[in-house]
Amino acid sequence: METIHCVWGALEKWAREEFGDKWDSYISQFPEAERAAVAGYIHERSFWGDGDHSCFVSPDDFRSLFQGEWSSFEGFARVILEDDGISATVIERLGTYFDLNRYILDLSEEYYTVYTSRGTVWVYAVEW
Repeated sequence: METIHCVWGALEKWAREEFGDKWDSYISQFPEAERAAVAGYIHERSFWGDGDHSCFVSPDDFRSLFQGEWSSFEGFARVILEDDGISATVIERLGTYFDLNRYILDLSEEYYTVYTSRGTVWVYAVEW
């Protein structure tokens, strides 16, 4: 997936130009603290979507898709592995039998990512 560097003002401007008054009505459903991450999701989703307003998910759906802010996508992927019982020690012992970079690349097909101006990444599940 292509990544963007998120600046809230730029995303807000893009959303207003793209969706007009519908944007203001939509974003008002979210608390101020979530709005930048929502705008990042909408931008990424509309880029990969079919161009309609189906990217406007409900606040509850957004919260289930939003996987949080991470220092890197690799850090997120490592936590997914650990949650599945595969620790860094196990990965190290597997050596060439497990390609961590390939795993991260494959996993990136299941998530949208938006890089923030702080150098972190927001991760969102791709809904199928």
